[in-house]
Amino acid sequence: MSSNANYIANAYANFSLLGIVVFSIILALVFLFIEYFSLNKKYKEYIILISFSAVFVLTNSALLTTLSNHGLAFSIIMSYIFMKAVNSKENSKEPNI
Repeated sequence: MSSNANYIANAYANFSLLGIVVFSIILALVFLFIEYFSLNKKYKEYIILISFSAVFVLTNSALLTTLSNHGLAFSIIMSYIFMKAVNSKENSKEPNI
C-alpha cells in the first residue's frame, strides 16, 4: 500500500486552507535550511545527495510524516554535521610556506 496524497492534500484534509499555507511555510523553511547548507559550491553535490531521497518522498507523503519517518529531518541534521566537519577541516589546514 502507498498513499497518493502529497503534502498539500494532507494539509488540506487535516487543516483546510490554513493548513496549506502553514505547511507551505514550513516546507519553505526546510528548503531554506537545505539551500543554506549547499551554498558552498564545492560540496553542493553532497548536500543534494544527502537530501534527495527525503525530498522526493514529498510527492506521495505528508510533510510531517516525511520530516519524522522518511528522513527529511535526519538529512538536514546530516547536512549540518557534514558542513561543520568540512569547515573545521578546511579551517585547521595550515598554509604551506
